[in-house]
Amino acid sequence: MSAPRNPPFRAEHLGSLKRPDNLLAARRDVHEHKAASDSLPSIEDQAIKDIVKIQQDCGFHAISDGEYRRHMFWGTFFPSLKGFTEIQGPDANIFRPYVPDIAAFLEEDHVPGETVICTGKIEHTGKSSYIEQFEYLKSIVPKEQWGNIKLTLAAPNWYHLRYKTGKAYPKEVYANDQEYFHDIAKAYQTELQILYDAGLRNAQVDDPNLAYFCSEAMLDGWKADKTNTQTADELFDTYISFYNSCFQRPSDMHLGIHLCRGNFVNSRHFSEGGYDRIATKLFQNLNVSTYYLEYDTPRAGGFEPLKNLPKDKFVVLGVVTSKFPELEDKKEMVDRVYKAAEYVAQGSGESKEQALQRVGNNLHHIKMSKLITVFGATGNQGGSVIKHILADHQLSSEFKVRGITRDVNKPAAKALAEQGVELVTADLNDKSSVAKAIKGSHTVFLVTNYWETANPDTERNQGINVASAAKDEQISHLIFSSLINVTETTNGKLPHVPHFDSKSDVEKYIRGTGVPCTFILPGYFMSNFSQMFNRGEDGVYNFALPISENAEFPLFDVAEDTGKFTNAILKNAGKLNGKQVLAATAYYTPKQIVADFEQASGNKMRYIQISGEQFKSYLPEFMAEEMLENHVLLDVEVMRRVKIAEDNTSQAGEKAVLRIEASFLEVAHVEGSRRYMTVWPMRPSLATRLVRTPIRNAAAATVTPAAAALRQLDTYPVPVNPTPSKTFLGDVWFSSSAPYALPDSGPEGDHKPPDERTLKLGKTVRILHERLPTLLASPLPQEILSPQISLHLFPSTHPHLPTVTGRIAYLAALWTAPVAWGRVPVVGNVKLTVISERMIKHGGNNMSSTFRDEKLIVKWKTCGKARKKNSAGIYRGIGANEQVERITDVLGGKARDDEEFCGLFIFEFDEEGRIVKHTIEHAEQGSGSERTNRVVSVTDWLLGKVNGHREEHVPSLAWCKNSQIRRAFQGRRKRD
Repeated sequence: MSAPRNPPFRAEHLGSLKRPDNLLAARRDVHEHKAASDSLPSIEDQAIKDIVKIQQDCGFHAISDGEYRRHMFWGTFFPSLKGFTEIQGPDANIFRPYVPDIAAFLEEDHVPGETVICTGKIEHTGKSSYIEQFEYLKSIVPKEQWGNIKLTLAAPNWYHLRYKTGKAYPKEVYANDQEYFHDIAKAYQTELQILYDAGLRNAQVDDPNLAYFCSEAMLDGWKADKTNTQTADELFDTYISFYNSCFQRPSDMHLGIHLCRGNFVNSRHFSEGGYDRIATKLFQNLNVSTYYLEYDTPRAGGFEPLKNLPKDKFVVLGVVTSKFPELEDKKEMVDRVYKAAEYVAQGSGESKEQALQRVGNNLHHIKMSKLITVFGATGNQGGSVIKHILADHQLSSEFKVRGITRDVNKPAAKALAEQGVELVTADLNDKSSVAKAIKGSHTVFLVTNYWETANPDTERNQGINVASAAKDEQISHLIFSSLINVTETTNGKLPHVPHFDSKSDVEKYIRGTGVPCTFILPGYFMSNFSQMFNRGEDGVYNFALPISENAEFPLFDVAEDTGKFTNAILKNAGKLNGKQVLAATAYYTPKQIVADFEQASGNKMRYIQISGEQFKSYLPEFMAEEMLENHVLLDVEVMRRVKIAEDNTSQAGEKAVLRIEASFLEVAHVEGSRRYMTVWPMRPSLATRLVRTPIRNAAAATVTPAAAALRQLDTYPVPVNPTPSKTFLGDVWFSSSAPYALPDSGPEGDHKPPDERTLKLGKTVRILHERLPTLLASPLPQEILSPQISLHLFPSTHPHLPTVTGRIAYLAALWTAPVAWGRVPVVGNVKLTVISERMIKHGGNNMSSTFRDEKLIVKWKTCGKARKKNSAGIYRGIGANEQVERITDVLGGKARDDEEFCGLFIFEFDEEGRIVKHTIEHAEQGSGSERTNRVVSVTDWLLGKVNGHREEHVPSLAWCKNSQIRRAFQGRRKRD
């Protein structure tokens, strides 16, 4: 048995093969109406069987159908999308006359006879135009070879570059290219997922357009065209970003891209020019695995651009051609392949033999594992990165991990070594040491150490050393833990936060090296709070800072979230070059922190706003001013007084940053002064973080400068309580529900880990909580939906309405639900205002947590629309049927649009913690469940707050072991 093979292969063809004469004749007859169109498929089938056998006899593994079912190589992807229309005999004035293939036709006084152009909103129909081609190939290829079948796809920009500015789409449909590209990218993602679900694992994009950017003739024409709003270089960058959005795909789907200069009738080519002009961006920034490059004629240039090929990518050289009948000289071809390998080796630091493995691929495919080097491997940030890479199936198989530490013998380092991490010692202050440490790496994660010396120059030098070494070693991706420049951001009003500014300076230097890079900007560490709360003599905890109670902390769990955000960056590296990822779990005010502390611990707390001078008096002199301004930066009211530089705030709404949820990213826009720290609901609330971390009193009568300085390495300071306290708040663990009575302490008390269902249910509720405002506009992730989920519309008032069952039917029905009250003219714009969220539990003394017991009740409203005709009428205009109109009338769709609609969502859950039933009611209905006493708020439920009388058995996730906290809860229950 031969060894397993995976794409790319040592020898491949590009997918489009010469058509046999009988197939050409049959197509001509159909086109001239001499034969029926249904006579063609059988002829295509036989031609495909014949060409597949030829490929197999030649030993090819990436089998294709030769594109025999296609009129042109790009197929019918674009015409199959909603919003695109085929045009016969288009006006020549819509085309850019200097785009090479258009120019070739115009030179012969010939306008393209047909084209496809956007005429409406672009949307995938859910059916792939390629799927039948793939399924037929599967039917004639052994099952074990299905993963090697190659399917070729159209270039995403095919119907953009060729059109003049403003001609690719109607302005009333898309305001700009970004909106147009966004919808095409969504369609591509859907297409790839459909093909993947059908079994496709090897796709190739055919793209002459990117090679056109090597053509001097096109570039000169572009420069002379004054209607263009971007330079050619800027457009190329835009296309790379656009392609990366299109090419999001499962990790085990191989995707390559083929660049050529045209091969039309009679071997006619359209453009000339080597890859030198685009090589760096093409190879390093485009998210594909393999490049299929035309190299069969001198017009493609030399192999020198291959120096830019990253170590984790492959190239297949097009040195054998179908343009000419003469066979290539075998020795000459071998010499050319070795010459190309020499350039690949020069650029990557590999031997020629190693580089040859990436020129095509070994016959027994060797999976090339990439190396990620992580600085600060035993620290909070570096340790979190390593932990989450090792825990991620995709990344742990894709990356080998090297950890940089100063002491490989300490316990934390040994623990990493036991998990397979390669440990290396290095000194950030020594460039040669750094260069040696990162040698051979694909990716580097860098965190510098400001607080060891509290010297910004030292931190800058550390960052410069790594960045310079990364450039010399041709690192493919440098991820740096950065921060904003506070001095510049505040227009010089807060000039004393050097541990921010020095990191920003390092970021600027990294950007200047040209190394592909991404910057993660962490928020305020949650761990700071574990030592910031001090108990006063009256038993109430004090929380004192020099900012208002409404100041906002962008909180960040450094030990957990650093790795989560970095994993998302690694999985989306192609689209993140040069981007800042602004990392925070949520914004929290001191007021909210106090409330969460009290809920989590059962103890009282007060927030005290102190003066800046008071705050500084508690700190060592060398850091007092810095810590003060660090906190002032968080206070919106204070920041208004110091007047942030207007150019920063005015452009904030224009800045696109990356929003991370779970393991994927999406583009979001930041508004106003929240340019720098934005919110991502990735984790439970601060209170959950508090209950997981023992909260100790910072108990000391006096604090020496050395001790205080030590403490500041990890936490920001608070006033120290001069009266020591022995109180220690123990851990709080999760349990599925509150026991009937408070337990007595036993060998373990109730200090038990959570059950599996409780964790799943908590995750579902958190995801649902974040999605509620857009529930009717954006589908819920299927992971939180039971396969048997059902939707019930207004059962109390309209029991005759049908129940919808199943995930797909549920999502479709939910999307159209707004028509039932006729308040929203465009369904996709629905946004709800959530009034309240409550968890209730039925079942008397039954303490089990089944789907019959727990319900989430959400009260919401829509905002009125001041319009001349009701939204139901507008909705009918986009295709509502009579049944929808009737339901609309019955449910009040004829009501005035300026009125609000109030409703309830009632969610029930199955044994896996997924939503199994969703009921929508009018707000006044719902059998009074929203108003019952047996409820707790969702926040309280997640925090485990015990509320009400014990016979009500309210659901509770958190319970306490420490007797003092239990007594606090008991006291609260008595008061209630």
